[in-house]
Amino acid sequence: MVKRPPGDGRRRRGGQGWFVAGYVGIAGFLALEALTRQPGRAASLETSADDQGTTRMIVAAYGVAARPPATM
Repeated sequence: MVKRPPGDGRRRRGGQGWFVAGYVGIAGFLALEALTRQPGRAASLETSADDQGTTRMIVAAYGVAARPPATM
């Protein structure tokens, strides 16, 4: 590995590309889901007795996955 002196013309790339790609992926999934979802009981986001809290768990998992990473 070659050490380069500071200011050698190369920019260090951040993780913004992956961050944007993640949001684009989520938006694409939600768009595909909206277009292909069949009408019926499973299409509703309302909770029922047989739901067992899975809708809330899925929404919480998306929220945790979409949050920005912690900085040190």
